[in-house]
Amino acid sequence: MFKAFASSITGSICTHAILKGVGVGNENASAIAATFTWLLKDGVSMIGRIGFAWLQGTKLDSDCKL
Repeated sequence: MFKAFASSITGSICTHAILKGVGVGNENASAIAATFTWLLKDGVSMIGRIGFAWLQGTKLDSDCKL
């Protein structure tokens, strides 16, 4: 329960920081830059999850009580 809550908060803070970083709310920022950054964030996240599962997946299965 707490893990899901912490993950949601982390995702919200990350999204806020990224959107602020590309200039959401700034009249000089472009929508293309915000869209590209959003896709980049999601892509890196997916690659990280896949990489973690690939590297640690067998260890999690054999040592499930650790």
